[in-house]
Amino acid sequence: METSWNIRLVHELLHKATEFSDSHSSNFDGIFSGITRFKSSYEAKTCTLLLKLSKLNLNFSDAKGLVLGNAAEVSLMQQWGIKPDIFIYNAFISVCTKTGQFDSAWRLVCGDKPVMAPYLPLKADSITCTNLLTACAETGRYAEAKSLVLGDGDTASLMQQWVIKPNVAIYNAFITVCAKTGQFDSAWQLMCGDKPVMAPHLPLKADLITCMNLLAACAEMERFTEARSLVLGDAATASLMQQWGIKPNVAIYNAFITVCAKTGQFDSAWQLVCGDKPLMAPQLPLKADSITCLNLLTACAEPGRYAEAKSLVLGDGNTVTSSLMQQWGIKPNVAIYNAFIKVCIKAKEFDTGIWYLEKIMKKCNMSTPSQIHAQLAPLEKDNFASMIDKGITQGIYKKNVGLMNHCIDLHMDKIFEGHSGNDTHIQGVSLAFAKLLFCYHKQNNEPNITSIITGCHGNNTLKNGMISFLKDEFGLEFIEDKFKSGMIVLLDTPLDFPLEKLQLRLYSHSKFKTNNKVCVFY
Repeated sequence: METSWNIRLVHELLHKATEFSDSHSSNFDGIFSGITRFKSSYEAKTCTLLLKLSKLNLNFSDAKGLVLGNAAEVSLMQQWGIKPDIFIYNAFISVCTKTGQFDSAWRLVCGDKPVMAPYLPLKADSITCTNLLTACAETGRYAEAKSLVLGDGDTASLMQQWVIKPNVAIYNAFITVCAKTGQFDSAWQLMCGDKPVMAPHLPLKADLITCMNLLAACAEMERFTEARSLVLGDAATASLMQQWGIKPNVAIYNAFITVCAKTGQFDSAWQLVCGDKPLMAPQLPLKADSITCLNLLTACAEPGRYAEAKSLVLGDGNTVTSSLMQQWGIKPNVAIYNAFIKVCIKAKEFDTGIWYLEKIMKKCNMSTPSQIHAQLAPLEKDNFASMIDKGITQGIYKKNVGLMNHCIDLHMDKIFEGHSGNDTHIQGVSLAFAKLLFCYHKQNNEPNITSIITGCHGNNTLKNGMISFLKDEFGLEFIEDKFKSGMIVLLDTPLDFPLEKLQLRLYSHSKFKTNNKVCVFY
């Protein structure tokens, strides 16, 4: 008997699945193939939802098979008799962005056989341009972004050729490309050049996002002067934000602190909260938050400003003077303490700082030795093995330290005893720690490591970093697992998890039911 899906149920299921953007991408592995292998009355909406799922799963292959097909097989959409529309192509560009497949996105509008063009039934729109610029930013393609938005002296921009008027969102996205590609001047010219395109007297005006993106560009290129003129101005000249009628918020000041940290301008950052005329304080409309504190600690680390970091996090340590964070009503968290540890190390005040820190953490009933060890261990490369062995006897590390059946799991809860994660986000160790742990296990416990669970944290920094490290240092070719994008496996190693049966249990990790029944597909 041939099986088909109830299309309404499929749509409801996909809507629920794509809501879980904070979940590990592997949580929904197999859903795409489980749905598409059966015939049904699929619609354009189905395709858009499937593309959202592919984006969540970081699965370009599924998205390409759905929209474009390949040389050997027509696309699933063609097989289903569905004509692509602008929404589908825009969603496909988003998948390309997330999976690093820029060329596949660019070919939709600038290839030998474009599918969107002024002379074709389907024409690119402003969302297409924004999505393409996001792809340019992710892959560092400034030339294509410039040709899209600005063109050059002899050639009109692609947007002009497509008769699409730029808007503020387009320019903001272009500034992000400039920030990621080291083209600061091109971004700054949009507002402060000879022919600005956004200004109070022009139809398009810069907004808060413009300012945030410009500050990100200033941080990347270490342009303190421009950042200062944007946010603070000077005694003689109002800031650009004042001139543009934009009120700074906490996020703006936090981004400015990041610029100060990158450019060695600690005092300018500290003045925002502790100067003669602070801009963020409990008695003012704008109040510092935990991100402010993290950024300030980053600014403290580089010049080794231990005294300021201590006043921020610990106070005097003897409860005579409360910390600035206490005065501001901000509760420290593990990230704050980790940042403070880095300041202690930089300032060579480690022993004193840790003594105070442990005292405070005990007082607050915070048990986080795993976080401290995860920070410290990579700094003691020569003593890493002895630190691990000692930590096992002290009950800090699990006995297997993440190793099981030729596989290393790099999640904190698999390495450290008593580490608490949560259902939506379990933290992974740093790349530096992961490299040392691999060497530790390979030398002492398991010479034949065939798989590593990295998760999909921080834009896949850990996963991609480990793939490069293993190839460069050991000549080992690890690749992303076919079915679990949060795992890498040794090339030509048989997989331990054949996908013989697809079973989707959204209920198990999302508490989701449809018509009071758990959804199970076979």
